[in-house]
Amino acid sequence: MRDKYTKKKVRDFESSKADAAALAKCFNSFDDADSWPGGFTHGTPFTADRVLEHHEKQERIRACVACEGEEIVGYCDIAEGELDPESAYVGVLGVNPAFQGQGFGKALLLEVTETAAEEGKRRLDLHTWGGNLKAMPLYKKVGWNWVPKTRVLMENYIPGIISCELFNSFFKRYYWYDALERELTQDPNDTKENGIGIYRYLFSGENGDELEVVIDREAKGICGFSLILDGKTISAMLKPERHEGYIGFGATEFTL
Repeated sequence: MRDKYTKKKVRDFESSKADAAALAKCFNSFDDADSWPGGFTHGTPFTADRVLEHHEKQERIRACVACEGEEIVGYCDIAEGELDPESAYVGVLGVNPAFQGQGFGKALLLEVTETAAEEGKRRLDLHTWGGNLKAMPLYKKVGWNWVPKTRVLMENYIPGIISCELFNSFFKRYYWYDALERELTQDPNDTKENGIGIYRYLFSGENGDELEVVIDREAKGICGFSLILDGKTISAMLKPERHEGYIGFGATEFTL
């Protein structure tokens, strides 16, 4: 279902001179101050050779480009997350300023989010800056949360949600991006319940169909859900007594 947003807009980057030259032109456009504080090239414009050298040195899960006809106008890559094998990380994301606001950034983010899910990841992270006012609403609409007290780490739990077997029936009926309802604020996502930091995802369908998923911010995983489909409801919630755990001192108590 993501094709309506990504078809003819996003494809894999090819390690060829033609793609490298086109991507170099795209990278050089990122020097716009609103797109990349301090500039992206750091005073040394990209060339096809530099792009290929950089691409060959980096280990990635996937590198995608956004295209307008034959022109590359955007780029996004994801790699394995550090210290957490169940996470992936967005390394570089950008769109030529002349093509911003036309759905290319969204298409790239949807594509890599789906890729992370297909790779078995439960979370996709990225870093940005608090003044990135143009991109922050898009990040949140595609499922990212601004982690409180960071400058600025964002975490997206959509990969784990859409690949969870419990929710298959809902997502076979509704495309997650279309169903997802979010508050698109420019602030950290600092919701707490009973002293526990959480992220909340709400997906709304037709005729009362609804899926709500709660993420434990510290445990970095699903701690509860409520699924309503065809008038039937199934729900569960896991509530830890605390988040401290010590080797040799037994398990942490929780309520189910």
